[in-house]
Amino acid sequence: MKIYFLFFFLTSCLMKPPLKEVKSNKGSWTSGIFFSGHEHITRFAIIKANALIKSKHGLPGFYSEVSEWDSGWRTDNPLIEGNFKTDFPDRRIYDFYGVKKRDLRSWHSEPSFQNIHSMRNYSDGYTQTLFESCQSIKGSIIKATLKAFSFFRKGQKEEGLFWIGHASHIIQDSFSRAHALRRSPSFKEIEDICTYGKKFESICFHKNYEDIIHGDRIWKVDLNCNLNPLEKSYSCLKPEAQAAVLATSGYLFIVGELVKEKKFSELEVKRELKKVLEGEESPNGAYFEC
Repeated sequence: MKIYFLFFFLTSCLMKPPLKEVKSNKGSWTSGIFFSGHEHITRFAIIKANALIKSKHGLPGFYSEVSEWDSGWRTDNPLIEGNFKTDFPDRRIYDFYGVKKRDLRSWHSEPSFQNIHSMRNYSDGYTQTLFESCQSIKGSIIKATLKAFSFFRKGQKEEGLFWIGHASHIIQDSFSRAHALRRSPSFKEIEDICTYGKKFESICFHKNYEDIIHGDRIWKVDLNCNLNPLEKSYSCLKPEAQAAVLATSGYLFIVGELVKEKKFSELEVKRELKKVLEGEESPNGAYFEC
């Protein structure tokens, strides 16, 4: 999700209490747009993925759970860090993609890197077709996952989880209406993938402020969910955000299963990823059947 405004960052920091003072049953202050959208989606996805892993393999707590107050701005959770660094890249991300112009504006507006944000790559006179864009996004998820497994293979779980967080962010972006349009109620069929920075005829377009306020928002706007602004439950997520949770949990489940079974080869990882990205037989799968 695109993030632009320093004001909201400063306000968030002022309104968040120190972590040691946080009670676990309270939700964080968030618009669901500017900071914590991905963190909340990941928080719910981890709970579901851990339950799937425990049910099938008897292995509890494979992923460290995320606090309702956790934020990419300040976290010691490598999965959340990797997710956050997709929008605010560090040297690891820049090096991985061979980026030379290393500033936020270029990172978000570079036409050939839009797939990293689940949008269409384009050039001056050409944009990817829907199929090409979907394949490109899926390729980005696989590429980041293979990077993660290069660390899992060496026993470096935390560094591996950083890249799993990065891949999770790409998955989650594809459920934002500012990035892509999916058919409800399952949200498994992608109807359109948007461009950013340049408009093309008959293709949806990410419109900065308007889309940040509406398309990138993860919370429902209704009386029950807004009476208490600190209440951030799964039921208060918009339907497409709930679908993002399911897709992320299915992905995290496959990753956890591969690590648990020590299946680290590129061939095995690609085969299992294909199942969860494209196939119904995998729990919470088939969200990227292009």
